[in-house]
Amino acid sequence: MEEKDTIRELAREALQVQSACNPSGVLRSWMRAMTTLQSLSSNSGTTWLRQHPVMVAYADKMASLCGVQSLSSDSAIWSAFKQLEQMVSE
Repeated sequence: MEEKDTIRELAREALQVQSACNPSGVLRSWMRAMTTLQSLSSNSGTTWLRQHPVMVAYADKMASLCGVQSLSSDSAIWSAFKQLEQMVSE
């Protein structure tokens, strides 16, 4: 699978997991996504990984499931979801 296809699939999964209700399932999926992104990062560093839209979406979902999600107008979260939607449609 090409890198672009892999990223598209990770973005799709990050969007799909937003309707999940099982924290352990979300966490397992998040770890698979993180491992895959790390393999694609070409030594981009932890900042790149932490700020990737896929990671932001999973972090936001886990925060929601744990009852600590901030429903503010945080532009980083909204931006991440817009980027994911673009990745899926490319």
